Amino acid sequence: MSEISIAPVTTPLDEAWAGMTFPSYRQALALVGTPHTDSEGSRMIACAAIEDGLPAGLGLAQVPKDPSQPAEILSLTPWYRNFADNMATVQFDHRLIAWLLALLIPAFWLAVRPQASSRVALAADLLLAALLLQFALGVATLLLVVPLPLAAAHQAGAVLLFAAALNAAHALHVRGRQERARGQRA
Repeated sequence: MSEISIAPVTTPLDEAWAGMTFPSYRQALALVGTPHTDSEGSRMIACAAIEDGLPAGLGLAQVPKDPSQPAEILSLTPWYRNFADNMATVQFDHRLIAWLLALLIPAFWLAVRPQASSRVALAADLLLAALLLQFALGVATLLLVVPLPLAAAHQAGAVLLFAAALNAAHALHVRGRQERARGQRA
């Protein structure tokens, strides 16, 4: 019986990653033009920009069976460099934010939907649908080891989710303004 040997498969993308250097946190923010603000939206965009600049999805493209964190998380000094330069920390943060949103957005939907106007209900439904799409795209991207079209769709899904969140916030703001106007007339 002969022995079968399998040679490692390399792609042009592997060779491209080998020669690349990745931007620091400040360079990534400058590249995307994200202002330094305290808004959650700009933090999420900055986080996505940083992860996009790292091959974190390729290096950590498996869904861990062991829920404990990898040893590489927070391994750099000074500690704050980990959030931009450490692939394991960036990927862990990305997944942590995904699970946090997977809990918060359905909770928001459950809280708002029963007494919502049709505009607010539609905005909440769209937000939940965008989350489900984005989560499914993210998991599929990992399971299929980051194919470029799916990775691009995941990026587009992030924009869609952000737009749906802005739409929901606007719908709630308009509803609150209308309720205040009714209260002043009475």
